[in-house]
Amino acid sequence: MKVKIPRGPKPSDDERLCDIVGAVQRYLDENPKSSADVYRYGEFLVRIRVVDPSFKSLSRGERHQKVWDYLETLPEDTLSDVSYLLTLAPGDRDLPAANREFDDPLPARI
Repeated sequence: MKVKIPRGPKPSDDERLCDIVGAVQRYLDENPKSSADVYRYGEFLVRIRVVDPSFKSLSRGERHQKVWDYLETLPEDTLSDVSYLLTLAPGDRDLPAANREFDDPLPARI
C-alpha cells in the first residue's frame, strides 16, 4: 500500500516531506497490512498517522518505536519537521479524538 497524502504539498514539491514519506513507505513495505497518511500541516510541521493490525497488542510506546525505527534514519533537520505521530490499530480509527487532526484539522498558525 502507498502512503496517502490527504492535503498540503505533494512530496515532489517538498524535499523534507519526500524523505519523511519515503521512511513511512519503507515501514508500509515491510508491514503490508498497514496503511499511512502523511501531510504537511505548516511550514515546519508534518503529521503522520499509521494504522497497523499488529499495534493491537502493543502499548503506545511500542507502537511509536516500531515507526520511529524507520523515521530515525532521517537527517535531524528533516526529522524535526515531524510534529505528530499517531499509531493506531484498525479498531482505533473509530475514535473521533484520535483522528480529529487528520479528518478535520484546524488551520496551521505557523
